[in-house]
Amino acid sequence: MDNTAPQPTSLSDAEKALSSSFSEPTDPNFWETFREFCVVSMQSREIPATERLRFAKAALGVVFRQRQSQSFGPTRSAADEARIRAYAISEFGAEANDPVRDPKTAANVVLSALGEDIREIDELCERWQGSGIETIRRLRRVKNLVKPLELVIPHLATGSRERVDAEKWFSLWSRLP
Repeated sequence: MDNTAPQPTSLSDAEKALSSSFSEPTDPNFWETFREFCVVSMQSREIPATERLRFAKAALGVVFRQRQSQSFGPTRSAADEARIRAYAISEFGAEANDPVRDPKTAANVVLSALGEDIREIDELCERWQGSGIETIRRLRRVKNLVKPLELVIPHLATGSRERVDAEKWFSLWSRLP
């Protein structure tokens, strides 16, 4: 008997699939398709807000499963997680200690995934034109990671470590390739 989960077609399917154990899907696109279904549903204004929040939580569950299965690298997983959290915060409001909408958690996802020295990235921003492809990829990775901070920063406590660090990193965004 096949113990892999079918692609979800409803919120209850998604939640059921994430709460059960099943074999790692053989389809390499399974997790990405599952995540996209949850994200598109989370963003649909035709769905009630309470269900959209549950889709956001499911989308995060899929990102965690992707990370466990190593479907994507840690940077891609962190960027996906940060975008989901930032959207939920901006759309439904921030709420400390909420599993989806805690702005401190959203900021820390990005800040811990960066793994870069901000001074070095700042210097590279000044001279990225003419740089090699690896430098450009590195800077694009940073840009993709810090973009969700734009939606999160207003919800962080003024003067908090997370806000100060998030503001510093986001200030580079417009200068990154």
